[in-house]
Amino acid sequence: MPKSRNRRKRPNRNKPVSRSLNWGIRVSGTQRRKDRRLLVVLVGLPLLALAGYLWQQFDAGRTFDIAARSGSAALTQVVSRADFGRSHLPIGQPGVYPVRYPTSGDHDQLVLRPGFYDEPQPSARIVHALEHGNVVAYVGELSEVERKTLMKWTRLHSGRLDGVVVVPDRRLGKAVMLSAWRKNLELSRFDAPGIAAFIDAYRGRGPELQVR
Repeated sequence: MPKSRNRRKRPNRNKPVSRSLNWGIRVSGTQRRKDRRLLVVLVGLPLLALAGYLWQQFDAGRTFDIAARSGSAALTQVVSRADFGRSHLPIGQPGVYPVRYPTSGDHDQLVLRPGFYDEPQPSARIVHALEHGNVVAYVGELSEVERKTLMKWTRLHSGRLDGVVVVPDRRLGKAVMLSAWRKNLELSRFDAPGIAAFIDAYRGRGPELQVR
């Protein structure tokens, strides 16, 4: 009897089978939506943080400029000091100055960077900061608002040659002593416009290199 033509042929197990391989990963619609939300968060949060920082800097700059203009009368009380030189001291040698808040003189080879300091700093490094064109504010007792104001201004003016340095000096009480190269202004109390006016008038104008 002849064999049926419809009989299935047995596969040859020794013959390699050709298959189309799909290397793509099938992602459900729900997973794609989750991925998009994650991407928005990962990209959006840094952008929001950057926008917030830029806005804070802009707002701090605007309020500083307003304060500086309104406090210009305080500049009539600025005292000019004698020039005691600007040489570097030998490494390890402390600076010796004839006044409590020196505005010139031989100074440390290390410079005090702009910023808000919670501890007193060596006078020899402060003088070096003044030579670079920074303005220094010595402060005693500060309210929380006053502290935040000065911290904003040190962040606003943080340039190496035109920055603001704030250092504590408890002997001042509620008074504030401002210093620039060969300039002093003593305020009997915290006066934001007067402080801003002094900073704006003298920062960036030290003998090292004037940048303003």
